[in-house]
Amino acid sequence: HLPLPHVDAALDELARGIDQLGLHGVAIGGNVLQQPLDTPAFAPVFDEINRRHLALFIHPMAPCGIEAMQEYDLAAAVGYLLDTCLAALRLVYSGTCERCPNLQPILCHAGGYLPFQWDRIDTSFRTRPEARRHIARPPSEYLRRFYYDNANYHLPALRCTLETVGAERLLLGSDYPFAIGDIDRTVRVLDALPLTAEQRALIEYQNAQRLLR
Repeated sequence: HLPLPHVDAALDELARGIDQLGLHGVAIGGNVLQQPLDTPAFAPVFDEINRRHLALFIHPMAPCGIEAMQEYDLAAAVGYLLDTCLAALRLVYSGTCERCPNLQPILCHAGGYLPFQWDRIDTSFRTRPEARRHIARPPSEYLRRFYYDNANYHLPALRCTLETVGAERLLLGSDYPFAIGDIDRTVRVLDALPLTAEQRALIEYQNAQRLLR
């Protein structure tokens, strides 16, 4: 885990984890003390992850707008999923994914709301000039480079993610050690998806082997 927002310390820890400890990737939050991931000061961290071809796991944090989610545990129910969407889209729209072609972030909870709004996101790109400021291709072309874990137990949602990105971009997830985390359930839920044996092998381990090299 990288100690952002301290960029120099994050780069040092990245080098220690990979070069000394033999790890294969890093984890960061979906925002850093309410600063978005495309904050220019963080660019050297993404450049180094890209240079090293490392796996990058993004887990949501308390999102912007948290003041409207204080009651009813709304942050856990819907807010963290929003943070995942904002983190992914800001990396895309800012040109970070364009600049870092080896960047293949892993998004948990089946990508939050992204698979459900795939067409709307691309429509926004086509119709809003500000969405095209730093990228020349539709956002979905970059989002297809991401990986999505299956820590979502609502079958229609998982089917949507599967149909949107394909089994080649799905990973087995658990959300451990959070309360919703249940690795047995995330394995069992695969039984209810329309998967071939080859697709199931991709999700259960082959995609991870490829990503972690």
